[in-house]
Amino acid sequence: MPMSRKTIRVALGGNPNVGKTSLFNRLTMSNQHVGNWPGVTVDLMTGSRSHNDVKIEFVDLPGTYSLSAYSEDERIARDYIIKQEPDLVVQVIDATNLERNLLLTMQLLELGAPLMIALNKWDLLKKRGDRIDISYLSDILKVPVIPTIGVRDEGILDLLDSITNEKGRAGREPESIEYNDRIEKEILKIMRLLDGAGEVLGPMPKRWLAVKLIEGDEGVLELADRSILKGPLKETLRGLDSEVMELEMSDIRYDLASRIARRVTRFMPRKPSVTDQIDAVLTHRYIGIPIFLVIMWAMFQLTFTVGEPFSLMIDSGFASLGTFISNNISPGWLASLLGEGIVGGVGSVLVFLPNIMILFMLISILEGSGYLARAAYVMDRLMVKVGGAEVYTLLSCGTSLALV
Repeated sequence: MPMSRKTIRVALGGNPNVGKTSLFNRLTMSNQHVGNWPGVTVDLMTGSRSHNDVKIEFVDLPGTYSLSAYSEDERIARDYIIKQEPDLVVQVIDATNLERNLLLTMQLLELGAPLMIALNKWDLLKKRGDRIDISYLSDILKVPVIPTIGVRDEGILDLLDSITNEKGRAGREPESIEYNDRIEKEILKIMRLLDGAGEVLGPMPKRWLAVKLIEGDEGVLELADRSILKGPLKETLRGLDSEVMELEMSDIRYDLASRIARRVTRFMPRKPSVTDQIDAVLTHRYIGIPIFLVIMWAMFQLTFTVGEPFSLMIDSGFASLGTFISNNISPGWLASLLGEGIVGGVGSVLVFLPNIMILFMLISILEGSGYLARAAYVMDRLMVKVGGAEVYTLLSCGTSLALV
């Protein structure tokens, strides 16, 4: 067997539940192992495969909806792309949810990542009767687009051929998203500062750095605080409401992703499914919020109503144990320490355990059903009006709902 003449490092990324793991398994042919990145306490799956006399090393990045630094998964995925500089980033996209997946595509293009798209679940799209113009989508995004079926081997060889192809992989310039005049003015201000100071914040594209500074990205702000531009950047950013700016920029990216999806997709007319009909009610502009409030009320009612008997049992058990210790152990100070201090203290904490377990079980059910994502959509307008961007972010993160 001839030796591979080169090695290509490929990062496999995408939204959660797009079939990325199945595709990773097919690409690596089970030649996988768990690795650990330097400085990151997270184990990740890596694998390799030879194709066209080229060794391809795959890294399975955490599933993420964006490249913001709000969650550990987002930070890890972004840091790997920026710091490890893979030769290629293959974004796995669910072909049946193109619009939602393209938001991450917009951010990867802004970052200037050497991008390729694996349009996965192609069989499910065809089964619905819908069509995506792959050539048109590739022309718009200026990246290769390969249809794949991750649960089978269809499209795998085409994807591997494209990966080993030299064209379009190196030296890619970042794509610019045109924001409104106010945002563009602020971006230009920061870019002028960065242009005059070289790569003081690292090798990332200057426009991308400017966008992230305006959005108030914590990771990029930390870099700025350690640079010689700390003072000028703080002065330039003073007076900007990063939350409002971030929401405006996100809306523009969403709008662009939506327009691209509509231009390249032809939907087969069909009757709304039961899921579509339920969505129409749950995300309704006027009744969506009352439904959300009722569901939250019911969830907390169940938490405390169902959990109360178990809490009382735990409280009674620890109280009896504390009394037994106090009455049967001497000297008195030791009995008091064990019975009232240790046993009483542990009991006062464990008494909440049933409520916590029930609450997180209910949250998991809501998250698994997909309702939390719809709840975030419903509450978006209200949260923005009351300045609750943080609450909206927590809500959209699923289990963080317990903190609200």
